[in-house]
Amino acid sequence: MDRRTVLTLLGGVAGGTAISGTVAANDDDYGNVVDIVEAGADPTGEEPIDDVFGAVEDDDTLIEFPNGRYKINQLNLYGRANLALRGVGDDVTLVADENHGDDYWIAGSSTRDLVFENFTLDHTADGVDPSVEFGSHDGLVVRNVVKKGSQDGHNTAFGFRTYHDWSETVVENLQLPDGSDPVGPVGIWVDGDGTTTFRDCRVEDYGNNGLYASWSNGAVQVEGGVFKNNDRAQVRLGSAGSYVNEADIVVDDPSGDDPCTGVRISDGLGPVTVSNCDISMTGGRGSGGVVCAEDGGHFVVKDSRIHIGADYTANKSGGTRTSPGVFVDDAPDAQDLDHDIVGTAITGGGDYYPAVLGKRDDVNVKQCCIDWEGPDGIWFQDTTANDIRDTNITVSGEEFVGDAEVSGLTTGDSCPLPDFGDGGGSSGDDRSSGLADAPIPPNASRLPYPTMGTDADNPTLTVYGDFVYPNTREFAFDNLPAILEEFVEPGHLNVEFRSIAYPDDHYLNSVEGEEHLAQLALGAWDKDWQNYWEAFEYLFEHQSEFDWQSWSAASDLLQTAGVEDVYGWIPLLAADDEYADELFESRADAADADLEYVPQIEFEGDLAGANWDTGHLLRWISNRI
Repeated sequence: MDRRTVLTLLGGVAGGTAISGTVAANDDDYGNVVDIVEAGADPTGEEPIDDVFGAVEDDDTLIEFPNGRYKINQLNLYGRANLALRGVGDDVTLVADENHGDDYWIAGSSTRDLVFENFTLDHTADGVDPSVEFGSHDGLVVRNVVKKGSQDGHNTAFGFRTYHDWSETVVENLQLPDGSDPVGPVGIWVDGDGTTTFRDCRVEDYGNNGLYASWSNGAVQVEGGVFKNNDRAQVRLGSAGSYVNEADIVVDDPSGDDPCTGVRISDGLGPVTVSNCDISMTGGRGSGGVVCAEDGGHFVVKDSRIHIGADYTANKSGGTRTSPGVFVDDAPDAQDLDHDIVGTAITGGGDYYPAVLGKRDDVNVKQCCIDWEGPDGIWFQDTTANDIRDTNITVSGEEFVGDAEVSGLTTGDSCPLPDFGDGGGSSGDDRSSGLADAPIPPNASRLPYPTMGTDADNPTLTVYGDFVYPNTREFAFDNLPAILEEFVEPGHLNVEFRSIAYPDDHYLNSVEGEEHLAQLALGAWDKDWQNYWEAFEYLFEHQSEFDWQSWSAASDLLQTAGVEDVYGWIPLLAADDEYADELFESRADAADADLEYVPQIEFEGDLAGANWDTGHLLRWISNRI
C-alpha cells in the first residue's frame, strides 16, 4: 500500500474512526471526571490504589492521574463502557511489584469505548511479568504508553482482542523497549474478528515474537514503528487485509537462541501486504527478512528495502549458510495464491542461499533490484507459474534457477540499503539553508504532497507552482530559501508544494509533457521522500536542459537528481497516470483558493505572490503565523 492508500485507510476502515485517537480523551465526552488523587489514591507509589480505583471507576467516567507514582496490584475493567484512564502530567507512572496479579495486572474484557493513555509502566522490579489485556466490542484506544523493565516470566506483555468483525481497536505509540526473558513472553498478542491498528509502536528483545497477530481473524494494520531483535518473528501476520507499512524491522543482536524472522506470514490465507519497510537482518539466525511459512497465503512485498548480512544465517545450517531475503516455504496443501515481490530492493547475502527462495507456485518478482553476494539471485524449486519482470539482478552466479516467465531482466545496477532514520529533519544550527537539506516532518511518509518542516503539527503554507516555467524557478532560488531559513528550520512553519500541471491537450496550451513531469516529481516524493528536496532543487537548477519524455530518459533524470529508490518503476507509474488524482486535486484546490496565476502562496486562507519582494513576503507570512 502506498501512502495514498494508507491515508484512505486512516480516514476510513483503519481509523476514520472517532476512536482513532489523534487527540486525547476530552472531558466533554464523559459524564463524570475524577481526579484519582482527590479521590484518595496515594501518588507516591507506597500504597496500592486498587481499592480507591474500584470505588470510582464506572461507565461514562474519565479518571485522571496527575504526576506521581501509583502502585497497582490488579485492576479489572470488565464490561465498562465509555471509561478513560488518562495521565494528565508529564510523569505519570503505574508501578507493578512482586504482588501484582498472576493472571493479569490491568485487564478489561467486554469493554466499549475504553481509553488508556499517557502512562509510564514501571516493571523494573525483579521477577515481575505484568500483563495488560483488553477485550473490546468496539472503540478501544491505547495511546502513549511506555513499559519500562523486562518481562521476567511467561505472561504476554500486552494482549488485544476484538469480538466482532465491525470492532475497531487503535494502539498508538506503545513502547516496549526492554524486552523479556528468552523463550517465554510475547510482546503484543492480537486475536479476534475486528480491525486492530498499531501506529508508531516499538517492540524489542521479546522471547516469543514481537507482534504476534497471525491468529487474528480480523485485519491487523501496522503503521510505522520499530520491531527489533525479537525471537521467532518481529511481526507475524496472516489474516486478510493485514499489512505492515513504513516500519523498521531489525535483527542485529538477538538476546535468545531461537531463530528470528523479520516479517512472518503464516496461519492465514491473507492477503498480507508488506510495504515501504526497511528490513535489516545482520545477526543471529532465521529464515529471512520476509517469510511466508507453509500455512501462510497470499502476500505482497512492495516498495521496501531488505538487507541480509552474511552473519544472519539459516536455521539448521550451523552458522554456515546465509539466509535468503524472501523465503516462500513449501506448502503441501497450498492453494493457488500469488506471492508478489514488487518494487523492492534485496541486498547482501553470503554463502549458499539466494535473495529469493520460492518453494511453491506463483512467486512473482516484478520491478525489483537484487544485488546479492550469494551464488544465485532467485531459486524456484520444483514450482511453476512463476514470473520475473522488469527486474535488475546483479549476482556472481545465475540470475535465476528454475521455471519462470521472464521479461525485462537486466543486470549491473546497485540497490539502496535500508534507511533507519526517524524521517524527521533537525532544526539545529548546523543546518544548511539549501533546499536539498530542507528538514522533513516525521509524518512525511503519510503525506501525499511534498512537504518540508520539523514537526507534523506546524501550520502549513502551500505553494502552488510548476516545474516548467521560469517564474516558479525564480521563487525556488530566491524566496523559498528565505522562507526555509526564517520559518521552516526554526520549526514555525511547514511548506507544502503543489504542482499545477495540465494534460497536453488542455485549452491553456500547456507545455508538452508538463503533467508527466509533475507526476514524476510526485513519484519521487512517494517512493523516496528523504531525497525529494534534493531532486526538487536539481529539477529547477537544470530547468529546460533535460528530457523526461521517454521511460529511460525519465529514469536517468530521476537517478541523476538524487532519487535512489527508482529501478524504473516511478516512470512506469507516471506513464500509467498513478498520480493523476493528486494533480487534479491540486488544480481543484487552486481554483477553490481563487488562484489567478502561479507561483502563488496560500496561507491561512489568504493569497500572496510567491515572487513578491522577499522582505515583504516574509512579513506577510509572519503576520499570519
